[in-house]
Amino acid sequence: MADRASPLSKVCGVIAAPTAEEMREAATSAATGIIELRVDALNGLGTGVIEALTSLIKEIKSMGKRVIVTLRDASEGGGFVGSPEEKARTLLRLARPRPDYIDVEMSNPLAGELTKKILAQGTSVILSSHHLDRPLRVGDIVSLVARASRLAGHAPGPDVGLLVKVVYACRTPRDELPAMVATAESSGGLISFATGRNCVVSRALAPFLGAPFTYAHAHGGPQAPGQPSVAEVLGLWRVLGLI
Repeated sequence: MADRASPLSKVCGVIAAPTAEEMREAATSAATGIIELRVDALNGLGTGVIEALTSLIKEIKSMGKRVIVTLRDASEGGGFVGSPEEKARTLLRLARPRPDYIDVEMSNPLAGELTKKILAQGTSVILSSHHLDRPLRVGDIVSLVARASRLAGHAPGPDVGLLVKVVYACRTPRDELPAMVATAESSGGLISFATGRNCVVSRALAPFLGAPFTYAHAHGGPQAPGQPSVAEVLGLWRVLGLI
């Protein structure tokens, strides 16, 4: 079982791979207590792949790890190019083996309906919003949290099955401040950070400001500009004396 007190429980290891078997090998060997399966990185999502992912979700959970299923849209930096209806059908199928979280983009016109269906199946939802073309202000992040609350029908929180993830472009270190302020002032249901080649502080400090965890790549390389590896995040925490 994964130790929830371990630093590794505060890092979500992002797994991206072209085949279900490669994803399985990487996910089952990752050290982090949380695994994000970036299924948008797979070569296809046919019936056989969905069945393999279903088995993988169950296997990861049997190891005492938490699982996030993400089908990131191309418009938000991912690899999925299908319709909102196709995405909804796929995510509902992947909710059946009860991963801990399904990531749903707030930009999806079916986000509210999809979120409620997933919650009804007993799986928590991460309502996400990625703005990779510009920085955001604290007010922008707060507005997105409010929008997520309207979509889900209740405020976010780690104990109510709803988290909100807000990521935006970082051009200078100053751009990291809004994410850190918003996270520190939230009720623990927000994961927010700035992303860019020279911006890692808001991402790395998120769990120490109130976010339940942060993201770092564990296989497949960075899935967002400047996304550090798990080892790099842990190394920074050690340098700062946080662990």
